[in-house]
Amino acid sequence: MMTLRRRPLVSLLLVVAAASVAACGGSGAASKDEYAAELNGFCSSFLTATRDLQKSGTSLGADADADPRDAAKKLGGAVQTFSDKIGTSLGGLKGIEPPESYAKFNTGLVDGLTEAQTRLDKVATSAKTGDVKSLGNIGQTLGGLDVPNPPKDLEAKATKCAG
Repeated sequence: MMTLRRRPLVSLLLVVAAASVAACGGSGAASKDEYAAELNGFCSSFLTATRDLQKSGTSLGADADADPRDAAKKLGGAVQTFSDKIGTSLGGLKGIEPPESYAKFNTGLVDGLTEAQTRLDKVATSAKTGDVKSLGNIGQTLGGLDVPNPPKDLEAKATKCAG
């Protein structure tokens, strides 16, 4: 049982702990600058993954002429790696609580890119079996994705996402 002398100490510790959580930001929404930094990190990772996928496709030029099915298998692995990198990069955007004015954009971006990842996984799975046609239809497979444009003020802050 707690004595009267300990209760003030416990109360003081609870107040200090609550103040510490509040000083660290607690679990509230990120600031616009914090969110822009997270989005910049995602875009930087996404662009690197895109360049890696392009390099993989370019390096298979001669292989594609010699054995298209084997080239499709190799490119299927590269598409899978690209899809996995999108998923990893999306982790930060899924985990952050965006400012209220960016919430709709963040939800649309995460949902759209999650759908892109799902579609890329299907292409990769088919291509890794040597299905050349699946790679030929990748543009069609990714068509119709609903990925929103960022709000103008966010666009100005998220410079790695430009273009």
